[in-house]
Amino acid sequence: MGLKGGPTQDEVMAVSLFKLRINEGDVMADIGCGTGKISIQASERCSRVYAIDRRAEAVEYAKKAIETAEKNNITLIHGEAGNVLDDIDELNCAFVGGVRVTSRPCWKSSQRLSGEELW
Repeated sequence: MGLKGGPTQDEVMAVSLFKLRINEGDVMADIGCGTGKISIQASERCSRVYAIDRRAEAVEYAKKAIETAEKNNITLIHGEAGNVLDDIDELNCAFVGGVRVTSRPCWKSSQRLSGEELW
C-alpha cells in the first residue's frame, strides 16, 4: 500500500458504518476518502457515494480501487471538502476520515445529517 494514512482498519470501518445507520438508498459523503475502502463498502447500501479527497495521490488510488470493485455509484471528487460540499444537493450521512483542522465547520465523524447525535 503506497498511500500515507490508510486504509481504514476493517473493525473501525464496520463500527463506523454501523453507527451511521445507513439506509438503503442513502446518499453519503466520504470525506478524506483515501484508499476508497469506506466508499466501496458504503456503496453496497447507498444509491450514491461522494468520495472526496484533497490529495491527488489519494484520488488516483481510490479511482483504481473503485474501478477494480466495479462500483458505478461512487462519484470521486478531488478537492477540499469545504469547497465541494456546497455543490452536492442532498446528503443523508457523512464519514469524515483523515482530515485536517480548518476554520470551516464540518460534521462529526459518523453522524447522520438529520442532526441526531450518535455518540
